[in-house]
Amino acid sequence: MIGLLLRTLGIWLIAGAIAAVVVDGMKTIGAGSPRLTSFSQTMFEIAPALHAGFRKWAEAHLGSAAWGFLAETLLAVPSSIMFLILGFTLVALGSRRARSAAYVV
Repeated sequence: MIGLLLRTLGIWLIAGAIAAVVVDGMKTIGAGSPRLTSFSQTMFEIAPALHAGFRKWAEAHLGSAAWGFLAETLLAVPSSIMFLILGFTLVALGSRRARSAAYVV
């Protein structure tokens, strides 16, 4: 049951990655130069309170240096790539394992 939930959430994240590519493509066409939306910006636009809460939690529990690392590296990745990575990871975690053949002698 958990596997089904993980696969479903993973597929939704992959669909979100495709939507993010379309949005970035529209921004690029409108601006006339390449525009990629960072994961931090997407997270802030979708849920500003979650973004602020995550920042406070990271600074309190991990330190301000860890937040600097997260903000500069992980959250600066384009949102389409981050959604793809998270989506494929969840699909892989939720996939069914191959059953080994059991022989009765």
